[in-house]
Amino acid sequence: MPPSLSEKIIFIEAIGYQESGGHYGVVNSSSGALGKYQVMPANLNPWLRECHLGTSTAYHYLHTPALQDELAKCKLGGDYDTYGVRGAASVWYSGQPNWRATYGNPPVYQYVNDVIAIMRKISGGKLQLPAPVEPTLPPVKEANWSGSVTATRKGLYHHMAQIHNNNRRLKNLLYHSHLPR
Repeated sequence: MPPSLSEKIIFIEAIGYQESGGHYGVVNSSSGALGKYQVMPANLNPWLRECHLGTSTAYHYLHTPALQDELAKCKLGGDYDTYGVRGAASVWYSGQPNWRATYGNPPVYQYVNDVIAIMRKISGGKLQLPAPVEPTLPPVKEANWSGSVTATRKGLYHHMAQIHNNNRRLKNLLYHSHLPR
């Protein structure tokens, strides 16, 4: 590809190669993901509507490369603008922007690294990505514990009696089970 391509376009193409080898007519045999970018069937029409691209059957989508590319530009391009290369690759693969996550098969971080390697190949090694930036997540709200708890002696005795009865039942079950001690 010509070196004049933007990083965003190279990123979108890299996702297409990572997901399907760049093939538009691919359907994942286990997940049912569709096309070059492997869009999950449940996401297809909601995303098409979100991107003002109408709706489509899976068959029509698979046989319309321009529609697949437009959807990818909208969704992947938006995530790229919001999260950068690494965060957008992570969102596409896992639904969240933490590109250092270790879950998945391959793990999220490996998927992201693979996409970046493909981007470098597409650019002929000329692509220089900025240093990774940690994803920005909304701050966690602290719980307000300023309220008070009112407990009565009768209520506490009632709960202690329930706990005692539950413990007794568990001990009975263990005693009468055929499990090794």
